[in-house]
Amino acid sequence: MSIRHIVAATDFSPAAEVAARCAARLASRLDAILSLVSVASGPDAESETDLAALGAELEAPEQTAIQLLDGSGPKSLADWLRTSDADLVFCGAHGSGSISEALFGSFANRLVLLSPCPVWIARQPTLPSSLLLSTDLQGVSKNAQDLAIGLCAGLECDLHVVHVLHRPSFRFGHGGDLEQHYAGAASEASEEIERSIGSRTKPASCKVLSGDPAGEILAAAVENQLIVCGTHGRSGLERWLVGSVAEKLVKRSPTSVLVVPPAAEDLALRGEVPSVRTTCTDIRQRRGVGGR
Repeated sequence: MSIRHIVAATDFSPAAEVAARCAARLASRLDAILSLVSVASGPDAESETDLAALGAELEAPEQTAIQLLDGSGPKSLADWLRTSDADLVFCGAHGSGSISEALFGSFANRLVLLSPCPVWIARQPTLPSSLLLSTDLQGVSKNAQDLAIGLCAGLECDLHVVHVLHRPSFRFGHGGDLEQHYAGAASEASEEIERSIGSRTKPASCKVLSGDPAGEILAAAVENQLIVCGTHGRSGLERWLVGSVAEKLVKRSPTSVLVVPPAAEDLALRGEVPSVRTTCTDIRQRRGVGGR
């Protein structure tokens, strides 16, 4: 997966500035277009000026645009993303702490559910020194694998791979039989990692763990490492009942997390492709945006 257009969503908060700085650095590194985007009800000239000032402070790449979206919340941003040809969107990791957040989740978590493209929740302004790819070895992880391998090549950094066998806290049956089951499953998982990833690149490390997936992934992560994971795109009752490893990582990780959605064709098979509706006020900087 090539990255040609990067979007940084901002509400001008300190957390959003962290995300914008990381997005600008990645855009410069990959020679990609950068769009600085703000969502507000009834955007005005002052908002445009603030976005332009942010672009100047970031030392953003030459191919930078500013976009003012007339709307509110992550849905307005996700609607615009479907028409923008964006390959990647950055947002800050902060939450408002409001009742709305308690009921519906943070902006980042809601954007992860709605975005048609990968979402990078930035907790550090610097580019990562390595990537930790969490894979479930199913079709949902293929996009995450492709993006992680491509980013490692572009950033010239190491790729670490982890697969977690879910081990419930309660156990039934004989302990020896259970341990034999997990040992066999771990061996099969290691072979599948070698087939699906090892044939394309040589990871710096591969681990097959067992336990609570989110907890094990977080324990395996190190400082300034980007965690990359796929998401099943669950929503509604299914998401509430099953939970989401990606959502837990976004909430609890001390380092940045990149969540990669299922391919559009996979969503279409499940009848979950949302309709396109955009309310966008497009205001570009005088220097313009180079086409690709």
